[in-house]
Amino acid sequence: MFHLLILALISFLSFSVWAVCSPQSNVHVSGTWEVVFEDDFLGDALNESNWTPSNYSSIVSQYDGHDAMFIADRVSVKDGALIMTTMYDPHTLDGISYNFTSAWIDSKQKRNMTRGRFEASIRMPESNATGAWPAWWLLPEGLCWPIGSEIDIVEYYVGEGHNQHSRPENPAQMSSSFHYGYSCSDDLYKYPNDTVWWPSGNWTPNSPIIDFSLGYHVFGAEINDTAVRYYVDDPDNTIFTFTAPTLCVGDADFEAMGGWGKSPYIPWAPLYGILNTAMNKGNANLDWWQTHNATTMVDWVKFWQFVPTESTVTL
Repeated sequence: MFHLLILALISFLSFSVWAVCSPQSNVHVSGTWEVVFEDDFLGDALNESNWTPSNYSSIVSQYDGHDAMFIADRVSVKDGALIMTTMYDPHTLDGISYNFTSAWIDSKQKRNMTRGRFEASIRMPESNATGAWPAWWLLPEGLCWPIGSEIDIVEYYVGEGHNQHSRPENPAQMSSSFHYGYSCSDDLYKYPNDTVWWPSGNWTPNSPIIDFSLGYHVFGAEINDTAVRYYVDDPDNTIFTFTAPTLCVGDADFEAMGGWGKSPYIPWAPLYGILNTAMNKGNANLDWWQTHNATTMVDWVKFWQFVPTESTVTL
């Protein structure tokens, strides 16, 4: 009986949903970062070998109060920049009424990678464009949400913050966050552990508040096997790091999706990029919007991969 109990315990530890996989060594790798994909938005039209514009679609979320329908006519390229225009333009889609039309492009099934740095140089909408909600984020190819993670590199909320996180002293507020899970629609995201809201006095610990509508700024995320690190303007200027435990996953549903031996906390499928400007219904000043449009501008997008030159292993 004692032996049977031991065997049962070993079996449970081997095939339980969460079993820790102990690292076997500490590896320090030196090398260089190289660009593997770049779009400088040259010419006079979107390069659709890299991007697909969304047309007559929307994100519908009662909690977030989305109020924009995405149409391809709101996407343009001019003077070396992607221009995503948001305007007051009431429409109805699938029985839901929207006050605004706006823009969305993504690189799904066109440009993707699993590990590396994902960067975009973005100029945000002006501070009068209350409710405008630009985002630069990543989703995995071929997986249901949030399997394989959702990486929100930056979400920018023009006006007095976003819902319950509003801080009226700030002309705009941003967040970087990480959604994850090991079954469809089961989001393990728990605010605030998986999100940083900024600015809060300062937009980073050592820098003054910056008006991100006055020029371009680089928003990036670096992904490795154990962490996702978010930064602004310089890869060394970290604003948030999501560090995951190293786990083995033995859940049957997750295994069927190809996830055996992988952690649901860190992306393991190729990720594609999304650039869009949504609208927050609760923050929009409709009087201003009825006579003005707003733009989110993107100078370039780059995907970087690390090319190792040598490694040192410490047992």
